[in-house]
Amino acid sequence: MGRRLDLKPAKKLRGAARHQRAFDRSMNRLATWFPEVGERFHNVKLLANEKAVSMEHGSEAFRHHVVRRLVDVAASVARNRPKGFGYGRVAALIEWPDLWASEICVFFDPEYAQYFTPEFYRADVNAISSFVEGGDTDLLALAKVELPPGFSAGGCWTTRHGSSGDGTLDQQVWSVMEIETSEGGCHDDL
Repeated sequence: MGRRLDLKPAKKLRGAARHQRAFDRSMNRLATWFPEVGERFHNVKLLANEKAVSMEHGSEAFRHHVVRRLVDVAASVARNRPKGFGYGRVAALIEWPDLWASEICVFFDPEYAQYFTPEFYRADVNAISSFVEGGDTDLLALAKVELPPGFSAGGCWTTRHGSSGDGTLDQQVWSVMEIETSEGGCHDDL
């Protein structure tokens, strides 16, 4: 299974357990991957049925499972980087509560990667209404995510305006990314 758009959002989710198993199989396959060098980055969007991860139909427990799997798979992708590969910084970019835009990214351009670091999310006052860390609004704490060695995380609250006039959505945007070494590369010992 791959990415599957919800064409009938009012209909009830059928076969939730089947969709969850398919998601886990897709993520297991992704965990063995590392992309060929690209220009700036390579990304893989969330491999799931949109309805299964939606706020209306997906269970909170499964949605937290999705967050944990995104972080775990990002760590696996980082471990798959060939030794001596050079720059290829891995990140899980997570949007909550609307998980559909979440993705695993490998950044080949260090300058471009800086726009997606946890530190950037903390400092970008134009996009951030408030920084999220600790307390009951911390998604990673709610989902019981343990950061893999060599990774850091940061998130913020932001507002997304619907493209079809369907209002706005307050959401958290998280970056769980490899820590850059002092030499400008990433950790080869993950």
